[in-house]
Amino acid sequence: IFGITRAQFWQVFGVGFVGYGISIGFQFVGTKLSTAANGSLVTSATPAFVLLFAALMLGEKITPRRLLALTVASLGVLAVIYPRSSGVDPRTAQLSPYLFWGNLSLVAAALTWALYSVLVRKVTRDIDVLSVSLITFAGGLPVSLPLGAWEAATQGYGPIGWGVVAGVLFLGIISTALAMYLWNTAFATLDASAASLTFFAQPVVGTILGAFFLGDKITPLFILGGVLIGIGLLISSRE
Repeated sequence: IFGITRAQFWQVFGVGFVGYGISIGFQFVGTKLSTAANGSLVTSATPAFVLLFAALMLGEKITPRRLLALTVASLGVLAVIYPRSSGVDPRTAQLSPYLFWGNLSLVAAALTWALYSVLVRKVTRDIDVLSVSLITFAGGLPVSLPLGAWEAATQGYGPIGWGVVAGVLFLGIISTALAMYLWNTAFATLDASAASLTFFAQPVVGTILGAFFLGDKITPLFILGGVLIGIGLLISSRE
């Protein structure tokens, strides 16, 4: 199948189990139990974890330039995210059990997604990206299908109209299938530590889309953050 051996198939299937089964599962749980600001902040640690996993598993060097790029881009992410959470006073905020487990799930999501990304870099050395993408999607099904069925049975769902169908199709085809194929392509083409910095574009794009569709404001701090993220990517690309 896919012109690969049975052992290679199950290896890639296991990579998908880590990424689409475990990591995205933690991401959904963490997002539900924690806050949007925490979700953006905690998962933005993914490139740092990629840097470590790439050094341990792929032998990529942690160079001063890569550390500088990661630091500059991280500062940019903080500048973008800060306005979303600035209305919360940490001195008066209470850490509920749900928030604690939500934050813990987000940390697990960041760690496991970094592991998935580095493993993709490893398996695409011998297998084409399209085959890897298709098999990794299948690897997530043993987790997502039973949990999805359980959630539907216990919590139910509202009326399903054309808007819901269109939203699900967009999430499945564009935001998941196409986006993950491009993500896998980036890790197959670039060093893992360099490709991971594109992760920092998410809060920038999210804020721009929020301004366009929801009327969110674009602040000077956001512009500064976007510039810093761009500088971080530029520093990394010059290595």
